[in-house]
Amino acid sequence: MIKTISKESPNLLVLKDVPEMETGNYCDIISEIAAEEIKFRVDISDGQAVLTGHEGTCLNSEIINLIDAEFRVMESCDMRFTNPGEGEFSMLMMSNSSATLFFISSFELIESWNDTLSVDIAAAVAENPALFASKSGDTVLVQDNGEYLRALVLAVFRGGLLKVMFVDFGHFGIVSVDKVLECPPSLSSRNFILTPCVLEGYEHKPAWSTHTDDSLSRLQIHNFINVKIVGKKGWRSIIRII
Repeated sequence: MIKTISKESPNLLVLKDVPEMETGNYCDIISEIAAEEIKFRVDISDGQAVLTGHEGTCLNSEIINLIDAEFRVMESCDMRFTNPGEGEFSMLMMSNSSATLFFISSFELIESWNDTLSVDIAAAVAENPALFASKSGDTVLVQDNGEYLRALVLAVFRGGLLKVMFVDFGHFGIVSVDKVLECPPSLSSRNFILTPCVLEGYEHKPAWSTHTDDSLSRLQIHNFINVKIVGKKGWRSIIRII
């Protein structure tokens, strides 16, 4: 899982098979596991790093378990994501961080966000909904760059931090609870406008594993792409770029 460690900076980890959006959050996650300041020993063998906690606990497997739990939350929301079905489509690329999990959406759904959903969110925020004591699986409103967006809570950390996925845009973040508001049923009941995808040929890899593919990485975010949906792997649509 963790491939190398910097000789110049012993606490700087270079991670393998971890989504790009996760890498900036690992110090927080390791600290959460250890429940104290980050203290661990690193042993390197054949290019692999093994993290051992101060009481001899191997942190690698615990990190994997945390990530796996977060992705099970998304899997449990399978029916809330947009499922276009099989066929050929012109779609907007919303994220392309990994061939095992990226997000697309249609122009019509993006327009519905601009025309109605964003307006309804602004109206809900104006009504001053209460700060929300969130748990994994909740749909909430989270402030992101000054704008409130719908988000799915993936994990709750001590210190008032939440791991969220912005369900209409496809990015992830660690946010403070003071940026989280209750999402009214009129908004939380609406389906997410994203379709979670896996590139054909990678469907047997875990969703959280990082695999770059030239046919995906060269595509620009928010540009139209032509795709063929050839089936599903669990909650992810299997995509062929055409």
